[in-house]
Amino acid sequence: MEEFIIFVRNKPHQLTRVCEMLSKHDVNIESVASEVKGENAIIKIVTNDPTKGKKALRDAGIPFETKEILVVDLPNRPGELSRFTKKIGLANLNIESIYMIGNERLGSRKLAIRFNDMKKAKEILRENLSS
Repeated sequence: MEEFIIFVRNKPHQLTRVCEMLSKHDVNIESVASEVKGENAIIKIVTNDPTKGKKALRDAGIPFETKEILVVDLPNRPGELSRFTKKIGLANLNIESIYMIGNERLGSRKLAIRFNDMKKAKEILRENLSS
């Protein structure tokens, strides 16, 4: 799975512009997060169709990059994120980006996560976190 990291100015209507372009190309936004630093902003988006999303943003001249992310499903109860991040830290992995994806109010929650070493993260998740 991929996340879009979109670079815009910190001013009104930038998110609207991105959303409209994706909508015009029939791309659904599954998750969105943003950060602002001074005059610049970063919008992180996960879509249902990265190929169409790339075309939409390129056609609009909106600067972006994509990064691989993993989607991790954690039980929705106190302490689960702490337990998860402790295992990740003990494996000497660093979380570079993390945010919720979807809307799971009960039972479990899905997290979109980018690690400093995606190959190692996949191995650790497969081997240790399934138990």
